[in-house]
Amino acid sequence: MNSRTRQDGLTLPEVLVAAVVLSLAMVGGSFAVSHAASARSSLREDPITAAMMAREIHEIALTLPVTSGDPTATLPTQITALDTLDGARFSPPLSATKQPLAIARPNDWAQEVSLSTHALTDLAAAQVLADVPKHSDTLIRLTVAVTHRGAQKGIFHWWLNP
Repeated sequence: MNSRTRQDGLTLPEVLVAAVVLSLAMVGGSFAVSHAASARSSLREDPITAAMMAREIHEIALTLPVTSGDPTATLPTQITALDTLDGARFSPPLSATKQPLAIARPNDWAQEVSLSTHALTDLAAAQVLADVPKHSDTLIRLTVAVTHRGAQKGIFHWWLNP
């Protein structure tokens, strides 16, 4: 009679299956950690980038006369006055020198500009503006919305006193 002795341990197929399961768990875990770090970085950096891009348009606006009669700018060279910024969209985004910003994937970002005119007498908080030197009786509100891949990353406003 042949008797087999039982040995403790795992067979080769069991070891291979265990190795594959552990490998998949490690790859999945490292992917999750990497993705979470990338998302955290994006949440931290995108608002700062958006604010910087909006500030670039504000810097352009500060150097422009109020009106030119030209249509809304679609190219940087067409920015001749504040009224040419109203309704403009720039992708890739512009720097204060009206050149494309040197950023990674610039076509993923856009600056959308709008202007509205307000009489000083119509503002509810006129006392706040009492110390502002008045160059005219009209204020212009510059609004810059910054988007990244179509998702809004920030809306920024400035009052201009032409």
